[in-house]
Amino acid sequence: MGSLQLKGDTILIVGLQHSVIELPEVSITEKKIAPGSASQKHLSAAQIERLQFKPLADVVTSIPGVSVLRTGGQIAKPIIRGMNAQRIAVLNHGMPQAGQQWGNDHAPEVSTLVYDSIAVIRGIAAVELPAGQMGGAMLADKKASFIDQHLHGRLQSGIFTNGRGAWGHLKLEKGNTNAGGIRADVAYKTAGDLHTPDYYLRNTGVHEFSYGLLWRKNISSRIDNIFNYNYYRTTLGILRGAHIGNVSDLQEALSRPIPFFTEDQFSSRIDLPRQEVTHHTINNLTNVFISPQSSLRIRVGFQHNDRKEFDFRRSGENDRPALSLIQNDFYTEISYRSDLQKTGVQFRVTDNTNNPETGILPLIPDFLSYRVAIFHSGIKRILNQEYTYGLRYELIRLQAFPIERSVPLVVREEFRTFQTYTVNLATNIFRDARKAITYEGQLTLRAPDVNELYSFGLHQGVAGIEEGNRTLRNEFGIQQHVNTLYHKGSLTIQADAYAYLFRNFINLEPTGELRSTIRGAFPIFKYNQHDLALLTGLDVNAEIGPFEPFTLEAKGSFLYAQNLSTSQPLAWMPANRAQTSLIIAFPELNKIKNIDWRITGLFVARQRRVLPEQDFMPPPAGYTLLNSSISFTLPAQKSLFRFSIGVENLLNQKYRDYLNRWKYFADEMGRNLVFSVAWNF
Repeated sequence: MGSLQLKGDTILIVGLQHSVIELPEVSITEKKIAPGSASQKHLSAAQIERLQFKPLADVVTSIPGVSVLRTGGQIAKPIIRGMNAQRIAVLNHGMPQAGQQWGNDHAPEVSTLVYDSIAVIRGIAAVELPAGQMGGAMLADKKASFIDQHLHGRLQSGIFTNGRGAWGHLKLEKGNTNAGGIRADVAYKTAGDLHTPDYYLRNTGVHEFSYGLLWRKNISSRIDNIFNYNYYRTTLGILRGAHIGNVSDLQEALSRPIPFFTEDQFSSRIDLPRQEVTHHTINNLTNVFISPQSSLRIRVGFQHNDRKEFDFRRSGENDRPALSLIQNDFYTEISYRSDLQKTGVQFRVTDNTNNPETGILPLIPDFLSYRVAIFHSGIKRILNQEYTYGLRYELIRLQAFPIERSVPLVVREEFRTFQTYTVNLATNIFRDARKAITYEGQLTLRAPDVNELYSFGLHQGVAGIEEGNRTLRNEFGIQQHVNTLYHKGSLTIQADAYAYLFRNFINLEPTGELRSTIRGAFPIFKYNQHDLALLTGLDVNAEIGPFEPFTLEAKGSFLYAQNLSTSQPLAWMPANRAQTSLIIAFPELNKIKNIDWRITGLFVARQRRVLPEQDFMPPPAGYTLLNSSISFTLPAQKSLFRFSIGVENLLNQKYRDYLNRWKYFADEMGRNLVFSVAWNF
């Protein structure tokens, strides 16, 4: 900064730079507890930072009741209170994520590195989601606030030892004089073969790259527009030992301590079998502010997904994909929002096409679907009692072209029409300064999805043959929640009890049969429908700070899942689990700030509620994992550097997880050291 010397009376006219300042979001807690608020769980910035290099499903596992259904170490889908796949949605910057997310494979095509806010929602807020999202949704958002006209950003990079991987993310943003601005993101992640405590998992690497552009513009004092474009590309290796040549070898693989094709040396190469996915997202949101309390929201979006899966071909054409799917998804939403209510209409068209270049019968047939939905939610006060309610109706028109397995092959055209709805009601049963008890009930009618109806063939990622069921009917669910919150001083306890009763419950289950094909031998899974099913459980979260700087945290999730029609347990349900953490935090120590050191122990019990005929092998034993991490901030002039060091599976525990589809063939990952540094400028 220059200096000015005054030698007498002087008049100066100084022109100040105009800069619109948008204040960051402020969260006020421990005040009024709104009905249904317990169904929205937002992760803190620190929680996101610790796990940001992992798949989205892994990031949200810090929320009680959320588990992960895995296909190896890189593909992960969330399970919320026993519900997964089509019962859970992903909202990418406010728009439902489309893509080839069939069943238990094909995780959402997003890079977790670029998001500032991640949350899990259920209940009232879920009436804005596509039909049938009984389990709720994961929300991933970028912040569209621009502090001033100067260039700001964040450069983050890290490495991890298991897989010898690295990742990086660069964010640049700049505001303008119209309270808008532009933001650009570039991110990557790469890793090679993962490692158990005893051996390498051959062909389990990943190469991931994404970039995005977010542009915000205040068109006028009443109109605000946000345009968002994202590109995502990933190449995923599939465990070589999960693809077996014949039935006898597959039977041996199910009992081998070490998978077939295991090698002694690390490799970063991604060979066959592998998946290649490209996803484009265009999302434009316009807010028209009618008054300080109300607005009209118009959202228009388009998504293009290109998925290719490569497998071994006996003809030697290994560069020719065994599965090639292209999906185009168009989405429009118009809604009116005020302080007390939301009303909107949504229209969605999905066109899914198989590329005939494969020469192999497709897993999913060509289809075209149309969805029209209307939703409304609001707050009503009746006899001094406040109620939050939500309503949704959706009409689905499906045109599918399944291929009959006959000689000669016949392509049929089928039309199906489904009507679905969601009705939700929540209220506070009791509330004072320290305690709150909230009730929430929901009725949902869900239509079977395309893969549940028509899938037929090898699902490469899960190394299994899946068979749909064209006789599936709409699934009806009654959901009841009671949430209890207690807070006193440094002690906070939250318990969520729930019971879900389903009619015509749809579940993907092992048949116990092994089948040999020209692409190898694989176990068979089939979509079944059960007349009556029950999912009930309890999620608990407790936190206490006995004295500074120590905090103790405990979490637990307990689930009972039963087919009431046959008096048998439901397959592929999460085992009970508990987690405890010791956290030591210092706001400042000398020049080091925001020190956070934590030690976490995770216990997952054996899933004992599985009958021998419900799977190909007994559930693996329970296990205990010890993890630790430390992070701190170092100020440097006008910048901040954030360092983080962590270790996962500190004791290098050997184990298998019941919810990993590769549990039939291999152990889970061993010890993993993680280091990252972030520069905020």
